[in-house]
Amino acid sequence: MSKVLLLGITGSGKSTISELIAKSLGLEILEVDREVIRFNSGFWPKDAAVISKYMEITNENALKRDNVLYVTSWLNKKWVKQFYFNGFKIIELHADIEELLRRKVKRDNPGQDQIDTFKGSYEGYYEVVNDKEIQGLISLSLDTTRMSIEIVTEAILKVLN
Repeated sequence: MSKVLLLGITGSGKSTISELIAKSLGLEILEVDREVIRFNSGFWPKDAAVISKYMEITNENALKRDNVLYVTSWLNKKWVKQFYFNGFKIIELHADIEELLRRKVKRDNPGQDQIDTFKGSYEGYYEVVNDKEIQGLISLSLDTTRMSIEIVTEAILKVLN
């Protein structure tokens, strides 16, 4: 039985890596963004309260599962602790801001308002993952800025096996 939380800011490589990890370990992928869209009839909600509600539901659902790779871009400290104490191994991916922005622009072609929102999320994300208490719960933290997909996957599989 494996339970893995793959935590990483937008552009860190979560979606790419999750497919490879799940296939290697025979895990079901549960990705928070996909679930929020599914709950909202195929669209990303415009209302922040609706987004939070659907993320909360998805977090609760993930905690109840076994053989799951839960993929999310952000959790507050309370949620990180809940996943840890429910037997999840926590893998955290990050990259430097320039690389994250490069990847985001290439993938999403965002407007300036989306880039500004992302920069705010970036700061909030690192407040959580750099907290001393949370760092002790993370099984592996990788800077994917200059790492190949193969090396990232190999490092994660080594920790999970």
